[in-house]
Amino acid sequence: MNQRFSRKASISIMDLSQASINNCLQLARVLQGIEQKPFWMSYEAEADVMYLNFSSPPQSATNTEVTDDDIAVRYDSGKIVGITVTVVSGR
Repeated sequence: MNQRFSRKASISIMDLSQASINNCLQLARVLQGIEQKPFWMSYEAEADVMYLNFSSPPQSATNTEVTDDDIAVRYDSGKIVGITVTVVSGR
């Protein structure tokens, strides 16, 4: 293993709080139930928005529907291609 990579990974893990680790574990359990294929995820802390695209590289959407809890579900040809979650820290 590349020593530089290993050191960076260790620093990142040390910076996580226990709450963050628990949230990551909870997300991992949810993702286990989804069809296994590459996906793309990004979180913008300043905007507190998380983007999930169920293809890698991300696929464009032709239609978007916003749910009652302000989650944007993006579609292409009737198939869900991604979601956008706003106010992530408040959920």
